[in-house]
Amino acid sequence: MEEFDLHLALPIPDGEYLVEYDGYVTAAMFAQKTPKLGLTFFIVGGACTGYKLMRWYNVKQIKPEGGFTAKSKTCALLMEYCKCFPDQKLERLDRIPLSPWEEGRYRVEVHTPDKNYEGEETPEQLRQSVIKKILGRGE
Repeated sequence: MEEFDLHLALPIPDGEYLVEYDGYVTAAMFAQKTPKLGLTFFIVGGACTGYKLMRWYNVKQIKPEGGFTAKSKTCALLMEYCKCFPDQKLERLDRIPLSPWEEGRYRVEVHTPDKNYEGEETPEQLRQSVIKKILGRGE
Protein backbone atom coordinates (compact mmCIF):
# COMPACT_ATOMS: atom_id res chain seq x y z
CA MET A 1 0.00 0.00 0.00
CA GLU A 2 1.27 3.47 -0.90
CA GLU A 3 2.15 5.81 1.94
CA PHE A 4 0.54 9.23 2.09
CA ASP A 5 2.70 12.31 1.56
CA LEU A 6 2.96 14.28 4.80
CA HIS A 7 3.86 17.58 3.12
CA LEU A 8 1.22 20.29 2.77
CA ALA A 9 1.09 21.47 -0.85
CA LEU A 10 0.12 25.03 -1.67
CA PRO A 11 -3.21 25.25 -3.50
CA ILE A 12 -3.30 26.04 -7.21
CA PRO A 13 -5.85 28.20 -9.06
CA ASP A 14 -9.22 26.57 -9.75
CA GLY A 15 -9.76 25.59 -13.37
CA GLU A 16 -9.13 22.93 -16.00
CA TYR A 17 -5.83 21.08 -16.17
CA LEU A 18 -4.30 18.28 -18.22
CA VAL A 19 -3.11 15.35 -16.08
CA GLU A 20 -1.57 11.88 -16.25
CA TYR A 21 -2.37 8.96 -13.97
CA ASP A 22 0.09 8.08 -11.19
CA GLY A 23 -1.62 5.30 -9.20
CA TYR A 24 -4.36 4.65 -6.68
CA VAL A 25 -4.99 4.07 -2.99
CA THR A 26 -7.89 2.67 -1.02
CA ALA A 27 -8.73 3.92 2.45
CA ALA A 28 -11.44 3.83 5.08
CA MET A 29 -12.07 7.42 6.17
CA PHE A 30 -14.21 9.26 8.70
CA ALA A 31 -13.87 6.92 11.70
CA GLN A 32 -13.18 3.96 9.39
CA LYS A 33 -16.81 4.01 8.19
CA THR A 34 -16.51 5.38 4.66
CA PRO A 35 -14.59 3.27 2.10
CA LYS A 36 -12.84 5.41 -0.53
CA LEU A 37 -10.84 4.95 -3.71
CA GLY A 38 -8.32 7.68 -4.50
CA LEU A 39 -6.83 8.08 -7.98
CA THR A 40 -3.58 10.05 -8.04
CA PHE A 41 -2.68 12.23 -11.03
CA PHE A 42 -0.03 14.84 -11.79
CA ILE A 43 -0.37 17.94 -13.94
CA VAL A 44 1.43 18.03 -17.29
CA GLY A 45 2.11 21.34 -19.01
CA GLY A 46 1.89 24.89 -17.74
CA ALA A 47 3.10 26.58 -14.57
CA CYS A 48 1.78 23.78 -12.32
CA THR A 49 3.57 20.90 -14.08
CA GLY A 50 4.27 18.03 -11.68
CA TYR A 51 1.67 19.09 -9.09
CA LYS A 52 -0.01 15.97 -7.61
CA LEU A 53 -3.78 15.84 -7.34
CA MET A 54 -6.25 13.30 -5.97
CA ARG A 55 -9.72 12.33 -7.16
CA TRP A 56 -11.58 10.59 -4.32
CA TYR A 57 -14.59 8.35 -4.88
CA ASN A 58 -16.97 6.68 -2.45
CA VAL A 59 -17.01 2.92 -2.99
CA LYS A 60 -19.22 0.21 -1.53
CA GLN A 61 -16.36 -1.75 0.02
CA ILE A 62 -12.61 -2.22 0.07
CA LYS A 63 -11.25 -5.73 -0.38
CA PRO A 64 -8.32 -6.94 1.78
CA GLU A 65 -5.89 -7.05 -1.17
CA GLY A 66 -6.59 -3.38 -2.04
CA GLY A 67 -9.40 -3.99 -4.51
CA PHE A 68 -12.79 -2.34 -4.27
CA THR A 69 -16.44 -2.62 -5.25
CA ALA A 70 -18.06 0.36 -6.99
CA LYS A 71 -21.11 1.84 -5.25
CA SER A 72 -23.59 1.55 -8.15
CA LYS A 73 -23.90 1.63 -11.94
CA THR A 74 -24.41 5.40 -11.83
CA CYS A 75 -21.82 6.37 -9.21
CA ALA A 76 -19.32 9.14 -10.02
CA LEU A 77 -16.49 6.62 -10.43
CA LEU A 78 -18.24 4.66 -13.17
CA MET A 79 -19.70 7.73 -14.88
CA GLU A 80 -16.23 9.32 -15.23
CA TYR A 81 -14.61 5.97 -16.07
CA CYS A 82 -17.05 5.28 -18.93
CA LYS A 83 -16.67 8.85 -20.21
CA CYS A 84 -12.92 8.30 -20.53
CA PHE A 85 -13.10 4.68 -21.74
CA PRO A 86 -16.31 4.29 -23.77
CA ASP A 87 -15.10 1.05 -25.38
CA GLN A 88 -14.22 -0.65 -22.06
CA LYS A 89 -16.63 -3.50 -21.31
CA LEU A 90 -17.70 -3.70 -17.66
CA GLU A 91 -19.54 -6.73 -16.33
CA ARG A 92 -19.33 -6.47 -12.54
CA LEU A 93 -19.09 -3.67 -9.97
CA ASP A 94 -16.22 -5.49 -8.22
CA ARG A 95 -14.07 -5.90 -11.33
CA ILE A 96 -13.23 -2.42 -12.58
CA PRO A 97 -9.74 -2.47 -14.13
CA LEU A 98 -7.68 0.62 -13.34
CA SER A 99 -5.00 -0.19 -15.94
CA PRO A 100 -6.72 1.87 -18.70
CA TRP A 101 -5.88 5.04 -16.73
CA GLU A 102 -2.18 4.35 -17.42
CA GLU A 103 -2.61 5.29 -21.08
CA GLY A 104 -3.06 8.89 -22.10
CA ARG A 105 -3.90 12.21 -20.56
CA TYR A 106 -7.10 13.49 -19.01
CA ARG A 107 -8.84 16.83 -18.65
CA VAL A 108 -9.84 17.56 -15.07
CA GLU A 109 -11.63 20.30 -13.17
CA VAL A 110 -9.63 21.37 -10.11
CA HIS A 111 -11.15 23.06 -7.07
CA THR A 112 -9.75 24.22 -3.74
CA PRO A 113 -12.46 23.84 -1.08
CA ASP A 114 -12.63 26.60 1.52
CA LYS A 115 -14.81 24.62 3.95
CA ASN A 116 -14.39 21.20 5.53
CA TYR A 117 -16.97 18.39 5.56
CA GLU A 118 -18.67 19.97 8.62
CA GLY A 119 -19.08 23.32 6.83
CA GLU A 120 -16.39 25.08 8.87
CA GLU A 121 -14.06 27.46 7.05
CA THR A 122 -10.65 25.91 6.40
CA PRO A 123 -7.70 28.20 7.24
CA GLU A 124 -5.86 29.29 4.08
CA GLN A 125 -2.61 27.53 4.98
CA LEU A 126 -4.48 24.17 5.21
CA ARG A 127 -6.41 24.41 1.93
CA GLN A 128 -5.56 21.80 -0.66
CA SER A 129 -6.52 21.58 -4.32
CA VAL A 130 -8.35 18.44 -5.45
CA ILE A 131 -9.87 17.10 -8.64
CA LYS A 132 -13.56 17.96 -8.55
CA LYS A 133 -14.39 16.05 -11.73
CA ILE A 134 -12.67 14.17 -14.55
CA LEU A 135 -14.01 15.74 -17.74
CA GLY A 136 -12.67 13.24 -20.29
CA ARG A 137 -9.64 12.33 -22.36
CA GLY A 138 -7.06 15.00 -23.09
CA GLU A 139 -4.67 15.60 -25.96
